[in-house]
Amino acid sequence: MMEDLNSAIGLITKGLVVDDRMSGGIYSRLGEQEPHIENARAHMGKGDYSGVIGELRKAVTRTPNDPEVYYDLGVALFREGKLDDAIESFISAIKLDPFFAEAHFNLGVVFSKKGMTDDAIREYNRAVRLRPDYVKAHYNLALVLTNKGLIDHAKSELSVVGDIRHKQALEHYNKGVELACKGTVVIAMAEFREALRLEPSLYQAHNNIGALLAHNGMLDRAVAEYEQGLKINPEDPDLHYNMALAHSARENHNAALKELGEAIRLNPRFAEAHYSLGKTLAVLDKMDWAISEYKEALSVDPDMIMAYFDLGVALEAAGDLKGAIKAYRFFIQRSQAGNDVLRDFVDMRLAELEKKLEQA
Repeated sequence: MMEDLNSAIGLITKGLVVDDRMSGGIYSRLGEQEPHIENARAHMGKGDYSGVIGELRKAVTRTPNDPEVYYDLGVALFREGKLDDAIESFISAIKLDPFFAEAHFNLGVVFSKKGMTDDAIREYNRAVRLRPDYVKAHYNLALVLTNKGLIDHAKSELSVVGDIRHKQALEHYNKGVELACKGTVVIAMAEFREALRLEPSLYQAHNNIGALLAHNGMLDRAVAEYEQGLKINPEDPDLHYNMALAHSARENHNAALKELGEAIRLNPRFAEAHYSLGKTLAVLDKMDWAISEYKEALSVDPDMIMAYFDLGVALEAAGDLKGAIKAYRFFIQRSQAGNDVLRDFVDMRLAELEKKLEQA
């Protein structure tokens, strides 16, 4: 949410926001039955508003009771700078449908352009009463209120905008989480991107996008995404941890060590980070430190089964056969069925180590 009024006003005084969508309902209802609508769509695709206006004027005579035709005509007239005619069209749309929030909003835009501030405020207020989550209407209302010197009222509108955008951002974020859990990666990332568009400070969305990219082998892009998240919140241990995993996958172990160190500094009881740090140290043949990190991970989470296995491997490499046997036995006791290959390997290691101890 924006807390500095001046910066917020600076954001919106770049110009009025216009809701210039051509209404979709008229096309779906009439389709081929109204050729003028189809012709208007063709002109719209070319950016030919003059052609759009001509076709829609003809369409109005054929469908005089459809508010969306008048609405579309008003949009086209506004784009051509024919403000008085646009006002007339939007008013016609509103007479046919008094609950047409977009028509009230764009009528407010035209009034604003003509310097008719009180009329603009009236229409923007009507738009937000009909659609309380109408962000564009709240923005433009804040702008005209500011221009009129009603700063407290403008502040209130900007606060509403912040609340709406935050709520919408969380809705998209939560939808992204739900889709990601179902394995619908592309749509999940689109939801996270939309959440970020609405609330750019939502660093968790960068983290989740990065995790999805990394899971699909796009490590460079994942790292870039984590970096964006860390620019927003450099104190998030999850971002540092996931960044470390991406670096490890790229075999950039020194960078991984740095990120894991940050994750643990920020959350000393981060069991997964201690475990990953142990694995990274083991790769670098720093077994004493690796053993220490595995033990730290297990002190936080005694059910981290693979930590027992890796601890056994590290202890065996360090020559601590009794310690390795103990760790391997813990692994066997706690591991579940279905990991038979690894259990068979550990059983084999236990037999060999116990034999060595007997011969010693």
